[in-house]
Amino acid sequence: MKNKKFFKVCMLVLVLVFVLSSATFATDGMKSIKVLYKNIKIKINGSYKTADQEPFVINGATYVPLRFIAEALGGSVDWNAATNTVSINLEAADPQVLEQLRKELVEKENELVILRARMEAMQEDLLKKNEIKDLEDRLNKRYDELDNVEIDDITLDGDRYKTEVLVEVDLEDSNLEAWADLKDRDIENWVEDLVQDIQEEFDKDTEITGRIFDTEEDVTIVEFEKDGRRRLDVEFDDKDYRNHEEDVNQVERDLRGRVWDIDGYDFKVAYVDYDIDRDKIEVQMTDHSGELIREDDWENFDRDDIERDVEDICYYIADEFEDEAGVQPERVYLEIYDEDWKLLDEFEYDVDDRELE
Repeated sequence: MKNKKFFKVCMLVLVLVFVLSSATFATDGMKSIKVLYKNIKIKINGSYKTADQEPFVINGATYVPLRFIAEALGGSVDWNAATNTVSINLEAADPQVLEQLRKELVEKENELVILRARMEAMQEDLLKKNEIKDLEDRLNKRYDELDNVEIDDITLDGDRYKTEVLVEVDLEDSNLEAWADLKDRDIENWVEDLVQDIQEEFDKDTEITGRIFDTEEDVTIVEFEKDGRRRLDVEFDDKDYRNHEEDVNQVERDLRGRVWDIDGYDFKVAYVDYDIDRDKIEVQMTDHSGELIREDDWENFDRDDIERDVEDICYYIADEFEDEAGVQPERVYLEIYDEDWKLLDEFEYDVDDRELE
């Protein structure tokens, strides 16, 4: 490329020299000419160069020093006075230099590819951050309260595949009183709606983990997790904030004396106790059918019907404690007795799995 540029410049200069020589010096001798100096600048390969002889204009044609231009482009000029001949010599490029230049060009092209990839990654990351920021703004407007508890801030971290949620709340004064009135079900419903909105924005398979954080005491009081389409799991660590004992006692009183049908026979709840520390429910039921059911009679009952009816009873009792007392039982232990308080059967019910062990 350098040699081609130099060749074009030299040809232009030679043509101008030829024209000038034809017009002015067609034969040996002297002739007066008018030369216009216009402070002409010479720029070679992007850099300004200063020649010993200043360029000038004659009859609209610009003349520059031939030797200066040739040498600036890596060539050389010889003058043969005997024959009045100007010789322009161009040196061939060194193959090693060309190879080095080629390697440098390849390196630059590779660097350009890497830079483009980084730029695309940065643009994609920026789009994700903007997407998350927009969702955060909408969530903070929609979920600014949990019943009567004011929510300070909701922030997200991650992407549409896996997202962490931080809910900040300042539990002091009126907020603390409002939180104390909440039941587990109130919090679970609020969290479930929040998680559902996030998955609707991202994807139903988005894995979401999160927590509700009390900024007043710097502690996490609720943790929740939903692995894609699986069931939402909520764990509470706020027993110091909410006292469920009175509500639990009321549910226990309401359940005592309740009668349920087991395989066609009535059994009454004689005893029910909720263990707050262990989140388990103990229930004792006695024969209330008037049929004086004994152990032999019980063994003749249909086992599938018994287990189905017992599962329904356990589910209802656990649900009553969740809804009315705001607690979250894990197990129900149910014992069934005859009228003389002789044990007929006993069961263990898993609340999360909703089935007997």
